Amino acid sequence: MENLDERWSDPQEADLRWIRWTGLRMDFVNAMFKAANHKSDDGSVDPMCNKKSCCADLVEIAPAIGISLFSQYEDDDDDDDAAVQSTMSYMNSRQAQPTEVMRDALSMLKYMYWGRDLSRKNPFEGYLEAPRFIGQLMSNEYFNAGWSKDQAHPRQVPSRDEYVRDFVYALASAAFPDRYLDTLYAANSDLLGSKKSEFNSVFTNLGLIPPNLTESMYEDIDLETLATRQFGTGENQWLPGASYGLEFGMTDASLAKYWETPGRWDAFEFFERSNGYSTCHGMIASTGVIFLNQQTFDEQLNDFMKVYNEIIYPILDVTPAILGVMVVMSTYRNAAYILSADESTWDEYAPTTRVLAPIPDGMGIVGVWRGYDKDRYTPRSLDDIAKMRHPVVSAAARYLKECLLLSPDRDE
Repeated sequence: MENLDERWSDPQEADLRWIRWTGLRMDFVNAMFKAANHKSDDGSVDPMCNKKSCCADLVEIAPAIGISLFSQYEDDDDDDDAAVQSTMSYMNSRQAQPTEVMRDALSMLKYMYWGRDLSRKNPFEGYLEAPRFIGQLMSNEYFNAGWSKDQAHPRQVPSRDEYVRDFVYALASAAFPDRYLDTLYAANSDLLGSKKSEFNSVFTNLGLIPPNLTESMYEDIDLETLATRQFGTGENQWLPGASYGLEFGMTDASLAKYWETPGRWDAFEFFERSNGYSTCHGMIASTGVIFLNQQTFDEQLNDFMKVYNEIIYPILDVTPAILGVMVVMSTYRNAAYILSADESTWDEYAPTTRVLAPIPDGMGIVGVWRGYDKDRYTPRSLDDIAKMRHPVVSAAARYLKECLLLSPDRDE
């Protein structure tokens, strides 16, 4: 018992944040390996590649672990065709300052990512000068048994994949130690609280109930535009005002585009427009499991926000392993429908004409509750759908039911 790691003391007395940091570093290593086989068509590396098949996970986790990825052009007489290199660097933070050891470890990770060395037969070529302490961080004994001297010990050599992953995790442990992540997240927590307070003040000063967001949304929100980075004029961005105009069939708008756009997780926009007679509000909240578009008149907004905060907000951060859902509620476009990636929830009789096409691949219509031909279609009860085992579909049904009660059908 004398050698028992002090972290395994009474859970009620111990600081268990290290468990979170271990998982974060493991996610980083997994993202590194997923990206390892990717190169662009011309052989260069695009550090901001966000293709789901390779680099999206690394782009997603980089800020969470305190680093940034950016492009760096080789200085070759200002050659416009110079190859793009990828690099990693610590984000600027006065509170979380990296040490020399951390920078050395990150430098090795950077060059492995730069050259995609993890996919090579010998990913450690050129790295035999790895610091001795890296071996002390590894779970196997191969490094300390003689690897640094390039001496093979067949009985102690693990499988190639096991060894490479262990080595990369050791580098990640050195580059992002517990104390660094403790400080980084403590600093971020202070900034997050301030950002959340400012965001809420924007709404309360207008007499509006502020919507509850995920931490990533608060961190990324622009308090001037009330939108996250997913909204803009660049490639893979949604046009500003999309939350208001989605149901108008904008040229860049379709359910497929919104669901399939890379980097759509933790996207948020709040937008308003007046026609001289009334003010209309649009809101988009998109995470790994749900895309919600809410469009309301000014006089309905606070009631709708209460429903959103009570029913939708609690499921924004559920595990992405749950199949995705899209829900649209528009009082001024008289639209209300749910889509789901769970085939068992689909309604084969639902009218596709009342859904903003095209529908994302792998999704089907759960139901349509506004604007349909009542002589040809009868939607299922939202109460019945709310009883389904799929928690996000259930929440979407409960949300729509409450919204529809607040907004009578204008066609009736």
